[in-house]
Amino acid sequence: MANLMTLLKTVAADIPAALISPAELSILQRLSQQLPEGQAAILECRLSEARPAADLSLCLRPRRTGAPAIKAACPDGEAWAGIRHFYHYWPALPQLAFLQRTWLEFDCIDKGAKALEQPCFFFGGNHDQLKVEEWIDRIQLVVDLINQPASGFTYSKDLLSFCLTQMQPSSRLFQIGLMAFRAVPSLRICVQDRSVKPLLKLLRSVGLREIAGVMMAELGAYFESCSKFGLHLDLGEELSLKASLECYPDAEGQWGDWPIFLNQLDQMDDLHRTKLAALKNWPGRHILAGDVQIRQLINHFKFLLEPGVKPKVKAYLYVGKHHPQTQKKHPLVR
Repeated sequence: MANLMTLLKTVAADIPAALISPAELSILQRLSQQLPEGQAAILECRLSEARPAADLSLCLRPRRTGAPAIKAACPDGEAWAGIRHFYHYWPALPQLAFLQRTWLEFDCIDKGAKALEQPCFFFGGNHDQLKVEEWIDRIQLVVDLINQPASGFTYSKDLLSFCLTQMQPSSRLFQIGLMAFRAVPSLRICVQDRSVKPLLKLLRSVGLREIAGVMMAELGAYFESCSKFGLHLDLGEELSLKASLECYPDAEGQWGDWPIFLNQLDQMDDLHRTKLAALKNWPGRHILAGDVQIRQLINHFKFLLEPGVKPKVKAYLYVGKHHPQTQKKHPLVR
C-alpha cells in the first residue's frame, strides 16, 4: 500500500507549478495525512480557471487479507462512519465480489479542508456479465451500506433502470458514483465505449439531445485523436440536464496522438493558456522510488457539457505505483 503523502512529496518537484502550485500541493499533502493508505491518486486540474489548484481522488482496493485499512485518524462524521461500514463488510458480501476498486473524491478547490468531511464515493469492477436488475440491486446495497440519510441523497430506481437499458451493446458501465454531498445530490453513472457514437445514441435515447448536439458541435474535432470515451450522467429523482465526457488519448499504452489532442485544445475560448502551455511542455516522467515505480501522467481529460454553454475542460493527473517490470514506457518521457 502507498502512503499518499509520500507519493505526493515524491512527485511534487515534477508537477508544473502552473497546474498545481507548490503551496496548493502542500495543502493536499497535509490533507492526505488524514486519509487511508491507497494504491493511487488522481489530481483533477481545472484548465478553464487560473488558480493552480487541484481536487483529489484516492483509489482503494481490497488487500489480500480483506478490506483496505481505514485509519482511526480519518475525519469523523456521518460520511466517514458510512465509509468505514462499507469497507468493513465489503470482503464478506458475495454480492460485492465483482468490485475491484473504489475511489474517494474530495472537492478540495471549493471546500478546502472541509472536503475531507464530505467525500464522493465511486465503485467499479468486473461487471460485464451483470444484468441491469443485478446492477440495480448491487447499487442499492452499496447505498444502504454507506447510509447517509442526512445528506438528502435519493435517486429513482426506475430512472436508473431506464438509463442502463438504453446503453448500447458495445458500451460498459465503468463505475458508479454516489455524489451525496454535492449542491444537488445525485447518483452518477459512468459509461465507457471505444467509440463516441454509442454514447451519442445513449444521450439521445434518454432525452439529452441538446447535450449530444453540444458534443458534436464543440468536441467533434477531438474524437479522432482519442481511443476511449466515458460519458457521465447524473440522476436523482430526475435526470440532470448536464453531463460530462471523458476523453482518453492513450490506447493500450500508446500515446501517439496526445500532442495532437493538446494542440486542438488551443481552439477553446476560455482555456487558461498558461496551464495549456505547461501541459504541452510537460509530458510527465517516471521516477524510480525504492522497489516501485511512480507514474504521474495525464490519465485523461474531461469536458463539462451543458446546453447553451461552451464546454469547460479538466485534466486528470495520475499518481500511483507500478512494478517496473510491468510498466510501459511513455514515448514522450524525456
